[in-house]
Amino acid sequence: MRFLTAMRLLTALCVTGLICVAGAVSAWPAGAQTPVSTVGAGTSLGVGSQLTSPNLAYRMVVQHDGNVVTYGPHGVVWFTHTSGAAARLAVQHDGNLVVYVGTRPAWQSRTSGSGAANHLTLADTGILVLTSSHGVVWTSHINNGCGSNSASRALFVSIHDQLARFCEGNRQVLTSAVTTGATALGDGTPLGSWTVYAKVRDTWLYPASGGAYFVHYWMPYSGAYGVHDSPWQNFPYGSPLYTTRGSHGCVHMPGTIMTWLFGWAPIGTSVRVSA
Repeated sequence: MRFLTAMRLLTALCVTGLICVAGAVSAWPAGAQTPVSTVGAGTSLGVGSQLTSPNLAYRMVVQHDGNVVTYGPHGVVWFTHTSGAAARLAVQHDGNLVVYVGTRPAWQSRTSGSGAANHLTLADTGILVLTSSHGVVWTSHINNGCGSNSASRALFVSIHDQLARFCEGNRQVLTSAVTTGATALGDGTPLGSWTVYAKVRDTWLYPASGGAYFVHYWMPYSGAYGVHDSPWQNFPYGSPLYTTRGSHGCVHMPGTIMTWLFGWAPIGTSVRVSA
């Protein structure tokens, strides 16, 4: 869910009757338990439980009305839109984050299969972050983008967000910042859908524009275009600098992510690149 203004959220919450008190967003629940900033897999947060960001500016609360809400200095910044008595938020060993109302799952991140060592953290930005041993799986800002996927394993790349999502069906098992083609130089990454047709270790790539680049992992999906690590890259993955300093059209990924991806994605894995 995108961050919304406090007023828009107030309107939505008042309409649904979840947390509207005297025309203002309700305060953090009184008498809540002592909060922490991180909880691990196997943890279940019951009514009144909280996560608090390290800078103490944000709190996520499991409310008595069944809604799980993150509050900041100016009001609500994220919520699950759930209701019902005896709600709890579970960080499950299968990697899924679930809000249960009684025994019924009322909301979930759909991240099962992402790892048994996941943990949930409320960051200083007010964003909830679900992390596995391989990296970020889901956040309350970058949520599950695998809902329309029917392939057993798929890689979704957003050029606008400079972000990749790794999907098993509709389950999101990992995300990563990426670097795509330098659009300002005419080297934009093509849009479309393909499948990985080869996997090669420790090889040289020779772009048509010249030069030679050694990579540890090469996974081509459309002719000369593919996914690979880029040990020479000297600016952050996910940066808007990709427009002038990006690839020749391939998708660059951090080395640790490529190491994981090479083992996770078989030949035939779906690759979808969107604007």
